[in-house]
Amino acid sequence: MEEFVWLNGSIIPGKDACVSIIDRGFLYGDGIFETMRSYGGRIFRLDEHLGRLFYSADTIELLIPYSLDQLGEAVCKTIEINGVFDGYLRITVSRGEGRPSLDPTDCEAPTVVILAKDFIPYHSDRYKTGLKAIVSSVRRNEFSPISRIKSMNYLPSILAKLEAKARKVEEAVILNTCSHVACATVGNIFLVKGALLLSPSLDSGILPGITRRAILELAPSLGVEVVERLISTSELMASDEAFLTNSLMELMPLVEVDGRLIGDGRPGSITVSLHRAYQELVRIETAKASEVKQNPDLMIPSYGDKITAKKVQMVGRGERLLKGLGIKQVRIRHHGDMARIEVWGEDLKKFGSSDFRGKVVTRLKEIGYRYVTLDMEGYRAGSMNEALKGRET
Repeated sequence: MEEFVWLNGSIIPGKDACVSIIDRGFLYGDGIFETMRSYGGRIFRLDEHLGRLFYSADTIELLIPYSLDQLGEAVCKTIEINGVFDGYLRITVSRGEGRPSLDPTDCEAPTVVILAKDFIPYHSDRYKTGLKAIVSSVRRNEFSPISRIKSMNYLPSILAKLEAKARKVEEAVILNTCSHVACATVGNIFLVKGALLLSPSLDSGILPGITRRAILELAPSLGVEVVERLISTSELMASDEAFLTNSLMELMPLVEVDGRLIGDGRPGSITVSLHRAYQELVRIETAKASEVKQNPDLMIPSYGDKITAKKVQMVGRGERLLKGLGIKQVRIRHHGDMARIEVWGEDLKKFGSSDFRGKVVTRLKEIGYRYVTLDMEGYRAGSMNEALKGRET
């Protein structure tokens, strides 16, 4: 079957797709990307991936010439025309053609490419045995703004991967410049100590992974306390369990580092339970419309809570209220009596007004929420609970 790609607004045969030799992505790695996975033809948390893409673009002062909706539609069309069911998706945005110089101001238009390919999942045996890793000599600069985005320059991870292969293992743990645990070459890392789940905090210089975030949401529902903080290599070595996360491999157990076993050298019970919970979350959030109609409970993205029809109704009402206030891109995550609002792009400007935030809080309180928090571009930006003072009953 012929492969098609989406290139700068058009779907064309892959064999005909060309990028200029003076494109800044080719010359300097001047660009960003997102990697996603589809299940049954539906992408898991597409909106969060697109939100992070736009956040990355803002970070490097790159103006994407398409809206979030337009890119979302383009991704879906690329999947459809390629007949991809369970697939690997990638959006790449470079700054485009320009004069060979570090100064990017003469670039006329970014180059945007979308690929959709069939994805063969890792063999189930891999999840039963887990991965071995080394602690790489490569360091991640936690002070650099690009440590929190998916830039096209992956040389540090490539060098760490080569170092791992030279030492006959599959992965490498990368530390930051202060020797705290940051990540693996292609994903986030988690540690388990007792009933505590540890994740390197954002100030460790990590990418805020989409799968990482889902795990942080799921853990409380399994009775696992989550802590995000700086983590030392000694804590990694002394952990009971460890695992890696990214959109393609989901959760992969890490069983050995620098020749020392993690726990008993086998995937741990919390790792296995979290992976099962993650797969169930994927099933729920990528359910087809026909399945949702038969089982409306599938619609609610929970935040450590049991999914119920009442929560489905509250989230639906809340999102309709916000759209009635002019918010186009919105998701509400439900946790007890808290609503966590996620917004992207131009909608963020509306929340810069304290009057608007107060109006949002009042309207959500009317349908049963007591606390409200706001996420910007899918990242925790702060709380609107101050707006609730004087309004609680």
